Amino acid sequence: MIRKIPVLYIFIFLFSCRFLYAADPLWLQLDTGKEAVSTGDLGHAVLIFREILKQQPNNPEAQKWLGIIYEKEGEFSLAELQFKKALKNKKNMLIKEDEYYISYHLSEIYAHENNWKEYVNVLQQIITDASCETITPSVQHQMTTLLQKSGIDKFFELYRPEAKITLKAHYLLGMYYFKREQYTDALNHFIFSLGEPVHVMIDEIKTYDPSYSYEITKKISPMEKLLQEIRANKRITAYLNDVSFYKSFLYTGESVVYNGNKTKGMQMVELVIQFSPELELRNRARMFYIQQ
Repeated sequence: MIRKIPVLYIFIFLFSCRFLYAADPLWLQLDTGKEAVSTGDLGHAVLIFREILKQQPNNPEAQKWLGIIYEKEGEFSLAELQFKKALKNKKNMLIKEDEYYISYHLSEIYAHENNWKEYVNVLQQIITDASCETITPSVQHQMTTLLQKSGIDKFFELYRPEAKITLKAHYLLGMYYFKREQYTDALNHFIFSLGEPVHVMIDEIKTYDPSYSYEITKKISPMEKLLQEIRANKRITAYLNDVSFYKSFLYTGESVVYNGNKTKGMQMVELVIQFSPELELRNRARMFYIQQ
């Protein structure tokens, strides 16, 4: 037999929980809420974050976590609302990088809803806001032109575009424009999603070979040499997989081919066939190679 709990007891329990949450320091309430999310107790987490917002209506951390919970639950409109509130209060964020984290979540919601205008806007805003990683359109044009004219080896001999914060935004925008056959626009972003991983690989090699330099010689392509050197490094290989390096590399090569330089583009496609650890990607590269 199941005993029914009197409504008064339930009210007292909920009131007591509310009082306990409110009595805790804010940082402890946030930690308790985040722990509840990590264990899948989303209902409990919602109560905690709502309580925080009763105390501090403009707390971006609580708004962010409510957005994450709603997104997990498939309530995308509610998630979008909370993420926008958090960004509106970003000046109160303890960790500035959270601003970009929230924006990336927003982009995923817009992609789910096929709202491509806002999808592009929010990703472009990430790039604009990360001013330390922004270059002028004229320099970007010079870089893309050099890549298409002279190929990947010459490009990385002269340029090393950095994109720590914006790497994902550049990759996603590159893929967006590639799928729409806007290949120059795609290259404007792929150069960054390749540049940062190349930085990482070169820095890794220099830790055990300080004399290493990325330079064109008659013996071997410096990019081929770099990929050979790094392929046995499991940590860097995992990183390259996480940032979709070889996928960016392949679509960059294909974009160069579609924009008219088959020789330079196919050199990149061949390197994907030779070095990518992903069978599906190697097969796509082989198919593209055969079709050309």
